[in-house]
Amino acid sequence: MPSTTRTFVAIEIPSALSEALARLQTQLGPEVPDARWIGRGNFHVTLAFLGDVNDRDLDRLGRAVGEAVAPFEPFALRLEGLGAFPEPGRPRSFWAGLAGEALDRLKELQRAVSQAVASVGYPPSDDRFSPHVTLARIKT
Repeated sequence: MPSTTRTFVAIEIPSALSEALARLQTQLGPEVPDARWIGRGNFHVTLAFLGDVNDRDLDRLGRAVGEAVAPFEPFALRLEGLGAFPEPGRPRSFWAGLAGEALDRLKELQRAVSQAVASVGYPPSDDRFSPHVTLARIKT
């Protein structure tokens, strides 16, 4: 049986924003006792979730993603709004939204990453992209 690694492609959140999100979690914590809060060092924006990837393919995936993202210049986004998936009345996760003039660039980056990983045989598990940073998952 081949060895696999649970894999996703993501953008790391800058430390200043991570600190702000951690403060928000502290405020929200008492209101959501069943939440498993994401650790400050694990905040990110997922561009493509691939699931279990054969370890032999990881280098090839890394090269494909590297080539896909190389043309992109840095851009800035801001946190804006809070929400829940799949819906606020029955949440499975809470998130902070992203906004800004560069939101279209983020969507272009996500499409480029999705095409790159698909070209290596790993289409992302979900073709709908909803830019966000997960704050908590709800225990079910």
